[in-house]
Amino acid sequence: MGRRVGDGLREYRAKRDFAKTPEPPPTAGKRLARARARPFFMVHRHDARRLHYDLRLEIEGALASWAVPKGPSLDPADRRLAVETEDHPFEYGGFEGRIPDDEYGGGDSLIWDRGRFDTVPPGEAAAQRGRGRMTFVLEGQKLKGRFHLVRTRGVEGGKASWLLFKAKDEHAQTGYDLLAARPESVVSGRRLTRGPVSARKLAAPHPEPIRLLMAIWPPGRATVRSRGGAGGTRALAALSGGRVALQSGAGRDLAARHPAVARALAAILVPEAIVDGFLGRRGRYVASDLLWLDGEDLRRRPPEERRDLLESVLANAGPPLALAPRPRRLGAAGAAPARGGRRTGRRAA
Repeated sequence: MGRRVGDGLREYRAKRDFAKTPEPPPTAGKRLARARARPFFMVHRHDARRLHYDLRLEIEGALASWAVPKGPSLDPADRRLAVETEDHPFEYGGFEGRIPDDEYGGGDSLIWDRGRFDTVPPGEAAAQRGRGRMTFVLEGQKLKGRFHLVRTRGVEGGKASWLLFKAKDEHAQTGYDLLAARPESVVSGRRLTRGPVSARKLAAPHPEPIRLLMAIWPPGRATVRSRGGAGGTRALAALSGGRVALQSGAGRDLAARHPAVARALAAILVPEAIVDGFLGRRGRYVASDLLWLDGEDLRRRPPEERRDLLESVLANAGPPLALAPRPRRLGAAGAAPARGGRRTGRRAA
């Protein structure tokens, strides 16, 4: 038997604390009467305890969801396990960000693909889902053509198991690794993600923040200077095991003069990090680059990768912390202010 939409959304709500997670809560009845020619689909690239992909198909006003551990493929020979999960609200189609580490599904979630779909024949999504055999055509930015979803007799963690595979049509590509070729978000362009930080890693011994800062000292020129730092004071923040050192580029201690910034930085759940940025007007700290993360000197990495990781580290930070606009040369989708406690996702069209 197929899952009723209301049942799925109740399960979705029960698993989440919307005072903590930026994921959108269900809005009863808001999307049921939308007039649109074809329903919506999307795929999240979700770096939770294990990296996986979440296929979501709009059915009866909600997003029916399947976790696909190995991700979708354009090769018809690839039969991919797809574990049916709880329905998600339609608004989830616009969510991209980081689910807090200690919440259900904690970790980064990117919009890997999205577009329109319909079943073959059209308009039978709910009926086909109920029968356990779906055939549909995807018109996404990466996934195109006809696909099959077939429910099996298997069960994974109490959830129904399906098989997802590509039909043999003009969009099929034998031997092509789409996930490796196109890892980026179709919304932000981000490629790198981080899973949840374990309590064990946070509790492990870490150096004093000032000693950690010495790992990159002298800091050299600001690697990514932004409009957010114009007229401000350059400040490097070392985060280590919940403690913070905040220093100017000349080596002056700034933490005592900016206690609100120091407290906000200390609240970020990360074992070790060094952030480059600027202290601006009204005591705001604008982060522009990430120089160190969990034992790795990131200065050797391309700016695009450092920016992706910076956005992950500061994903759920709020005032007085902010992200500098993403430089256009990084091929990004625009400015990305740090968010705090509410929506971090963009809305789907």
